[in-house]
Amino acid sequence: MRRGDYVDKSKIGKAAIVLSLTETREEEEELKKEYWSQGLMCTATGIGGESNSINQKINGAVTSACFNNTIITKDKKEVHAVIHATQEAKEGFLLHAPTGANVVLKAAVVRYEDWLAVAIYGYSAMHSITNHERAGLGIMHL
Repeated sequence: MRRGDYVDKSKIGKAAIVLSLTETREEEEELKKEYWSQGLMCTATGIGGESNSINQKINGAVTSACFNNTIITKDKKEVHAVIHATQEAKEGFLLHAPTGANVVLKAAVVRYEDWLAVAIYGYSAMHSITNHERAGLGIMHL
């Protein structure tokens, strides 16, 4: 069974989480093709840096990825939904992350009809040998 075979279109959060967990560009592209063939619009983007700068970068990176991959239009309701879903996912991801920690993450967006999910998965560390896995999820209606 391929990774996307079990994705239920009504469970876009699960689909976004699975996409955020892909480890290679090839695996990500294969899953995105599979999702698109099932009617799920999707994209993913990677972000890295210090936790405070990540907090500022995430909304712009996710919104830009959505525009660039036609997940949303520049309609204020759609942009608003992406920002709120990203904020919710970001809060889950960065919860209790120490100030100044190094962060590497993948943010994935999946849209089906008028629902949109943003999942964030990655790592944070104060030192390279102390990585902590982290994840966050946000879902909004457009």
